[in-house]
Amino acid sequence: MLEATSSLFEEINLQQYHEYGLAITNRMTSESIKLHSAPMLTHLQFVPNRHLRTLYIVNSAVGRIPETIANLPNLQTLGIEKAYIRVLDLGVVCALRKLKTLQVNKNRISLVLPAHGSSCDSPLRDIFLDDNHLTTLDMTVLAPFVAMDRLFLKNNRMKSIVCSNATSFPLLTLIVLGPGNNVSWIDFEQLYLPASLTLDLKNNHIKRLPLLNHNKIPGLARVMLDGNQLSTVDLAQFHSHQYVDAFHFSHNQLYSASCRQYVRLPLVACLDLSANMLETISLENCNFPNLTAIALNKNRIQYVPADIYIGGVAPSCMISIRKNPIRCASLQKHAKLLIIPTYRPKLLVTTAARCVDANFTGQVEMIKPNYACCVE
Repeated sequence: MLEATSSLFEEINLQQYHEYGLAITNRMTSESIKLHSAPMLTHLQFVPNRHLRTLYIVNSAVGRIPETIANLPNLQTLGIEKAYIRVLDLGVVCALRKLKTLQVNKNRISLVLPAHGSSCDSPLRDIFLDDNHLTTLDMTVLAPFVAMDRLFLKNNRMKSIVCSNATSFPLLTLIVLGPGNNVSWIDFEQLYLPASLTLDLKNNHIKRLPLLNHNKIPGLARVMLDGNQLSTVDLAQFHSHQYVDAFHFSHNQLYSASCRQYVRLPLVACLDLSANMLETISLENCNFPNLTAIALNKNRIQYVPADIYIGGVAPSCMISIRKNPIRCASLQKHAKLLIIPTYRPKLLVTTAARCVDANFTGQVEMIKPNYACCVE
């Protein structure tokens, strides 16, 4: 059936496929085959075919990627999702010399077998390994894929990610390790990542800021540590990372956030410290000239943190302190620094569900003070 259909369509999309086997023959001329549900499919067979560029199979009983996949030399996208693959053999992946995207989400992969660099010249850019059974990953096994741009590892069983030997990924810009893992530490000391990198570690078990060597990760752009177990944050630890543009530390257990020594980060625009246990915040030694937003929602702050503006941390930034028990005396003292728009109450400070947005420009005086709530 697929052979006959392929002569009519460049792209084949089947919502239901009820065969036990899928054979790609040399007579098939379609460039794309997508099977969106193939629950009985167990066997894949490939003979030389230079037409196929995309093969995407969802909800099947496929247990492995066969070596005959090498018979598809022009394949650029390979997706086998929601199947029964337990071992990912990267040597088989290397045989696809034009493959750019590998999607093996929602399988049962617990082991990744390495590919030998001498036999691998792969342009692979994106690897999707979400929703598998990995407990750890040694980045060295991915070493041959020097063109890799993005690596997705959400919702596994990972406790750690390491790099046992010196390895370089010159184009890697995104590593996603959360949510849905149990990572408590990372070790990238042997890893060289020169490109602009976003490190996403949301919703893991990290208790201390990871040590990120600037010499190894010179282009670090963003650190996302929301939903971990951090108790303190010293932003001076990032003093060498001059390309960082945002910090995300919401939903931790922070009782302290500070800069224990002078640090200037010229690109930082956002600092998210919401949903923690902060009673005060001191950014005395921080110099973030482009900082435009600080989120302090759902903490235990009693006093308007005016020193952030007065102390010259940033010339002008929006500070949000929703759901904090702000004292009325502090609110009244710093009234000239706070905005309340006329069309809706924007500055509302209580211990309950109201909110406050403080715009520390020093330009606008507070109007309609009846809109402001506070704690006596």
